[in-house]
Amino acid sequence: MRTTSGLVRPAASTASAPSAASAVTSMLGIDLGFAMTGARSVEITRTYVAAFCTGKPQPLLDKPSARHPEVTFGG
Repeated sequence: MRTTSGLVRPAASTASAPSAASAVTSMLGIDLGFAMTGARSVEITRTYVAAFCTGKPQPLLDKPSARHPEVTFGG
């Protein structure tokens, strides 16, 4: 199992538009608990999905990566 620290999924209305929600909540001073930016979250997701979709063995999927310290591996 891989988990990513710093990600929190708020109510569906804000999850569907994270950048808009982030801007609005920031202006209002509301903390949704996000420890990373949406851009970083998308970057990590794209990287791991691309590695998975190759259908070939990928070292990225075998152990933690120094480039993505937010992603942890556990059993």
